[in-house]
Amino acid sequence: MKQRLGIAFAILDNPDFIILDEPINGLDPIGISELRDIFKRLNEERNITILISSHILNELYLVANKFCIIEKGKVLKEITKEKLDEECNKCIVIKVQEVKKASVILEQELNTKNYKILNNSEIRLYDYLENSSKVNKTLIKNDIDVISLYEAGITLEDYFKSIIKEEA
Repeated sequence: MKQRLGIAFAILDNPDFIILDEPINGLDPIGISELRDIFKRLNEERNITILISSHILNELYLVANKFCIIEKGKVLKEITKEKLDEECNKCIVIKVQEVKKASVILEQELNTKNYKILNNSEIRLYDYLENSSKVNKTLIKNDIDVISLYEAGITLEDYFKSIIKEEA
């Protein structure tokens, strides 16, 4: 409750910019999810920039659109979420029987050409990383038999470690 109260006080005067240090510490999973939604709404609806300092990288990935990796007070890397996904090779791997038909569905129904066909049964989709269920539903709705669908690429934690090691 203290975390939520602190954030409520921070947004009371309708600021342009908020700095939060470890805002999800001590929260249960539902509280973390609710706070994540609040941060997104504050940014989208009120155009509030939120700087979050945290060591919980997976949570940061779910809410942030820009990242700054700092080690011992030194900025090692600043990167957008899009560039981060590129560097981590984040994608949705879709295995299907009919690759050509599936690629047409991706283009027509999901309006994306941001994919690669790797072989006769695998597509790597670089869009919809936060909404893979929509991809799955769309393919199934269009009579594509989805053998498997999963996210691939290195994790944010591994990426962070690699940046820290480069600096050392």
